[in-house]
This record gives sequence, C-alpha cells and structure tokens, in this order.
Amino acid sequence: MENIFGLLTFVLIGTFSPGPNNIVSMSNAMQDGLRNIKKFLLGLGTGFTIMMILSSSINRLLFTRYPSLIQYMKYLGVIYLLYLAYKIFRSTFKELENTNNNFKTGFLMQLVNIKVILYGVVIFSSFIDPTSINILSLVGTSILLALVAVTSCITWGYFGELFKSVLGKHQKLLNTILSISLVIVAISIL
Repeated sequence: MENIFGLLTFVLIGTFSPGPNNIVSMSNAMQDGLRNIKKFLLGLGTGFTIMMILSSSINRLLFTRYPSLIQYMKYLGVIYLLYLAYKIFRSTFKELENTNNNFKTGFLMQLVNIKVILYGVVIFSSFIDPTSINILSLVGTSILLALVAVTSCITWGYFGELFKSVLGKHQKLLNTILSISLVIVAISIL
C-alpha cells in the first residue's frame, strides 16, 4: 500500500460520487425516510463487504486467466445502470411508495452493481495487493471500505430526506438529473 493518498482519494471519490447505491439510497430516503431504510443499508453494507472480499480474492484470476470477462462485466453493468436510470426517470413518488427497503434488496443490489465490482477490482489490483496482507487484514479492509460506502449512502439519503419537500416540488427535474448522473456513470465505465 505505497500510494495511500491515491487510495484515499479514490475511495472518497468512488464512494461519494453518484452511483446506484447513493442514488437509490437518496430516492428511498425521500420516499420512506432515512430511519425506514436501515435494513436496506445493512443489506447494502453486507453485500458490499462480500463483494470487496470476492474482488480481492479473484482479481488476479480475472486479469491473468480471463481478461475478456472484465469487458463482459462492464457491458452487463452498463445495461444495469441504464435500466436504473430509466426506472428513476419514469418514476413518481406515488409509484415508489412500495419500495423494497429491505436487507435482501440492498444485498442483492451489490451483486450486480458494476460500480462496486469495478471499485473492488481497482482497489485490490492497483492500490492493495491481496497476496501481501493476511486474510484478517483483507477482511478488515473490506469492512472499512463498506463502512465508507454506507456512510456515503446515509449522507445521500439524509440530503434526500432533508430536501424532500423542495425536491418533491421538482420531482421530474430531480429524476432527470439523477437519471443523467447514472447515464454518465454508465458511459464512464465504457
């Protein structure tokens, strides 16, 4: 871990920039309140931790044995992000009232979230060599990364809840901005 400044910069930008976790957390908090999405956030954190452990465990395999798999994962992730962008763009508060703010939804979202997958691959191939630290340190690092990610989602959710009345009056504009943000994230992956 020679480049600690680069790692910290990447972690902060990667977790606090618009992405599926942050945008869905904000949208859900606007609908149901931050307190009512605790299970979703717990699922998100658990899934994120598992994805970081998996990313660290398989990054060498991906780069050495199956380098073309990364490109397919990118395309799958872009499709998922575009789907989320479309869903948010077309949604109304009324439609989102029955959101699934449960552990399972937060957890499963991580398994297909290309931003999380790529985040883990970059961290555990560019900044941290998982073969140079013991398994306990690897798990601890994954948990710390998940805590930063959940903190980011709570922050986005807090602002969503805080500005709900203002944002609610301009829902179509907000949905458009959030959707465009996801499209930009999708394009940046390509």
